Amino acid sequence: MNNKFLVIGLGNPGKKYKLTRHNAGFMVVNSIAKQFKCSFKRYRKFEATKFEFEGNQIFLMKPTTYMNLSGTAVSRGIKKYGLDPANLLVISDDISLPLGKIRIRPRGGYGGHNGLKSIIGEIETDQFARLRIGISSAEYSGELVDFVLTTFSEADKTALALVIDKAMSCVLFYIQHGMAKAMNEYN
Repeated sequence: MNNKFLVIGLGNPGKKYKLTRHNAGFMVVNSIAKQFKCSFKRYRKFEATKFEFEGNQIFLMKPTTYMNLSGTAVSRGIKKYGLDPANLLVISDDISLPLGKIRIRPRGGYGGHNGLKSIIGEIETDQFARLRIGISSAEYSGELVDFVLTTFSEADKTALALVIDKAMSCVLFYIQHGMAKAMNEYN
């Protein structure tokens, strides 16, 4: 392939949100960075790192804006690294998927996710790949905004570790083999 990819994990900055369901995207990119022994460097509006994988240059990014303003950071990242939206993969939490499930898609709408909505608005296209991480749990029945900002229960932490590993594998498989094969393998 010999391409450049920008893999963006969505979440909220700060210790208060570090282990919340809404930060599933951050958790995945942090795990990838750890696997490839990379450290994030802070820029204006985001943190980023890079590594080589199978002849491809991979940039990992975490917006340091809050979730609803993720588009500003993503727009800056695209410009900084000279990328086209076709080379983005955005990783976000998804309340409509049960914990442990993931879905990778080549494009789509925002599906009620304000981070994705912000990105689509800022870069003026929905033509970018996204990997959705299921965060739903039978344990919670309150308001959506409250639920996504809760931490994972002890009972959910095993499933969380497994889904982060699965998502990491999916990202690398996608980079190696493309979207069609990744969808067949992981959806």
